[in-house]
Amino acid sequence: MTANENGNALGLRHRGRVIPLNDGDHLVGRGGDCTVRIPSVTVSRHHVRIRVQDGRVVVIDMGSRNGTWLNRERLRPNEPREMAVGDHIYLPAEDLCLVRVSDELGEGHRPCEDGPRSFPDAHPGSMKLEPGGARRRFLAAMIDMVIFGAMSTVLAVPLVLDFPKLPVSGSLLDSLATVSGDHAWMHLLFVTLGVWVVLWLLYFTIGWGMLGATPGQAIMGLRLIDHKQRYPIGLARALLRLVAYSVGSLPLMAGHLLVIGRSDKRALHDMLAGTR
Repeated sequence: MTANENGNALGLRHRGRVIPLNDGDHLVGRGGDCTVRIPSVTVSRHHVRIRVQDGRVVVIDMGSRNGTWLNRERLRPNEPREMAVGDHIYLPAEDLCLVRVSDELGEGHRPCEDGPRSFPDAHPGSMKLEPGGARRRFLAAMIDMVIFGAMSTVLAVPLVLDFPKLPVSGSLLDSLATVSGDHAWMHLLFVTLGVWVVLWLLYFTIGWGMLGATPGQAIMGLRLIDHKQRYPIGLARALLRLVAYSVGSLPLMAGHLLVIGRSDKRALHDMLAGTR
């Protein structure tokens, strides 16, 4: 008789919801075929396998890049470890707890509470994080610039195609008067600028705040964390970082150049937003 049949159905609590675990294998990771899908660059495509058979639960790290912890102990890759109700699986910024579904739905004893979305305190520095060097950060910024520049170019195509025909002979003021006098093109210009600003905000705030990295940072193997080693950092902190990033870019990129002389490789926007 299986756990589901005898009324002791098991589940995995993750971010306030309980995911039923029937007999069989269940994958945890960012892959589309995972039972528990975590769309974060810090989590491997197939990070953990959970095997349930007749009420017995085994967890296996699938050779993940950033590691897996069962309660306070780091798992060895591909080494099965048995779990009990109330045990926690810690992934980067994620906490999963093995529960009985009946306990979760009832008003009685709750076998475990949601833990912090970070690695266990008993393992400070368990995931050894090295600051990204100036070269890697520069290359990541260049990749982002190319990607965002390509998106901006596509956005500007209608402006180029509909650009007003300028007088063959005439002064610069005549040309400006012709352009400003084309109300349809000016309207298109302002709409395009508005869309560009929104696109700029979304590119960085979603990349930093929800995914843990922009495409350029992900390609260069960089991840963004806050001062408590949590990631993704959230939209509010990402927006604060973007404002600080913009301010630090104004005086000849002075805010960005701080990474060269600091051992923690933090720029001005990192210090203001509490990230690294």
